[in-house]
Amino acid sequence: MTIRRPVRSAAMTLLVLVLVTAPARDAAAFFGDDVAAETPRIARALELRPGDVVADVGAGDGSYAIALAAMVAPEGRVLATELDDDALAKIRANVTDEHATNVTILRGGTDTTNLPRGCCDAVLMRGVYHHLTAPAAVDASVFAALKPGGRFLVVDFPPSFWLAPWTPEGIPADRGGHGIPIDVLVREVEAAGFTKVLVDEDWPTGLLTDLYGVVFEKPGGAPSP
Repeated sequence: MTIRRPVRSAAMTLLVLVLVTAPARDAAAFFGDDVAAETPRIARALELRPGDVVADVGAGDGSYAIALAAMVAPEGRVLATELDDDALAKIRANVTDEHATNVTILRGGTDTTNLPRGCCDAVLMRGVYHHLTAPAAVDASVFAALKPGGRFLVVDFPPSFWLAPWTPEGIPADRGGHGIPIDVLVREVEAAGFTKVLVDEDWPTGLLTDLYGVVFEKPGGAPSP
């Protein structure tokens, strides 16, 4: 199933180029990071329920992890991963400030999530996948971390001319710039053993990026009633 969004006009794209120079505090709006509005959509895509265990891989400042923690409380929990000390410290500070006692913070790796095997009912990767330099290894790690029937949601954006100068170093050559085409993403994740469930090209988006969401599932779960 595919949900498509209308194509953004060239005039709007040109406006985006100007807005890139705006203050850093406004960057979240450019990338569509409206946590309160988007988290319910993420929860629906992942079919989250109270008591579930969900991982936020590449959790940034922890905002989405904290919001998801409230949705799976009181018995569920969130595993939030990041790569470097500064990011991990920021997540810890925000988790403490928000009293999110059901968030566990883990250090991830460039070729592994470091999530325990079979730990999760769901995994989120938002705005992260296009940075992966070892996508096959990370996809295999996500697959191992999920329980049978678990869902994996990737929210990302396709490459564009305007974002090309910020293309991450070391990514595979087939990305086409800063971002990842949907077909490339689907091919890689399915190669790890996942089944594609939904492609949503009408994901809430910011001024800078046309976000999409793709839901995958690990086979082997209980059949739907």
